[in-house]
Amino acid sequence: MYKDGVVKVDSCFATVGGVMRYWNRKWILGFNQCLGTCSVLEAEL
Repeated sequence: MYKDGVVKVDSCFATVGGVMRYWNRKWILGFNQCLGTCSVLEAEL
C-alpha cells in the first residue's frame, strides 16, 4: 500500500490519499480523505 499526506502550509489544510495494489502492481483500490486543519506531522502519521 502506498499513501501520503499533504498540508498547505499557509492554511494548514490537509488531505491524505493512497492506493492498494497487488504484488504485480494491478490496482485494488484507491482512497483520499480531507483531514481539515492539522500539522505536517499529523498528516504524515
